[in-house]
Amino acid sequence: MSLTSLNFFYQTFILIGTFGIVLSFLYEKLTKQKLKVTWFGKPIDTTYKYAEIQIQDLAVQQGHDTVHRIYAVGDNPESDIAGANNAGSHWTSIMVRTGMFTGPEENDLKHPADVVVDDVGDALQWIFQQENVDMVEK
Repeated sequence: MSLTSLNFFYQTFILIGTFGIVLSFLYEKLTKQKLKVTWFGKPIDTTYKYAEIQIQDLAVQQGHDTVHRIYAVGDNPESDIAGANNAGSHWTSIMVRTGMFTGPEENDLKHPADVVVDDVGDALQWIFQQENVDMVEK
């Protein structure tokens, strides 16, 4: 187990997960009571619900009725992909091979993405193809 993030997926830097664990430990030692902790972040569904509300609001502000598909691009199967896969059928998870997921596998076995591509540019090309949008270079 790594004390790096909420999903405890191996990373070489310390994130908020460590702070929460230490705070909970100290609170319990000082008060003899358990600290009630509410985590936010990926892959917790509250994060994706909030993002969806913000995306829907932005779409309405721009004159669209609704958003039918949300694409989540990420490199971490344990957080990015797991969260998007659990957010609902209108979410599509796209894993990029530019960060956490660099293994020889075609896809993560525990949290497989809907699509795996080499980088964010390839993710955008794939999304544009799905949406029948021509990608124009400037």
